[in-house]
Amino acid sequence: MGCERFFEDTAGGAAERPALRSLKEAIDTDSSTGQFVFRIFGALADFERVLIGERTRAGLAAARARGRMGGRHKRLGEQQRRHAVELYRSRQRTVKEVCALVGLSRSTLYACVEEFADTGGQAGRNASPAVGG
Repeated sequence: MGCERFFEDTAGGAAERPALRSLKEAIDTDSSTGQFVFRIFGALADFERVLIGERTRAGLAAARARGRMGGRHKRLGEQQRRHAVELYRSRQRTVKEVCALVGLSRSTLYACVEEFADTGGQAGRNASPAVGG
């Protein structure tokens, strides 16, 4: 019942906003100066949060420029993934059998199928055409 009463009072404008009084610093949100200081602290915290995000994105971009890719390593190599896709496309085995044989989950198998479909049979973004015969 306490929450309902607070909501009704707040929505109706009957209740005043609770004040924050710091025991160590001279911050009291009952006064206009205290509200100002409290809002400045909030703005600084928001500014710092945005800066952290910018630094993170810049660091990730710099790592990519150096050739470092984030994320988890693929469990299977390109040849194993290609073999799984070939088994899937041959239609001689069920999806469940292909997954059990290769050791992949159904969703990973479908991701491999998509990976090889998008690149014309080659895996990955940096796939180069096969050399030789």
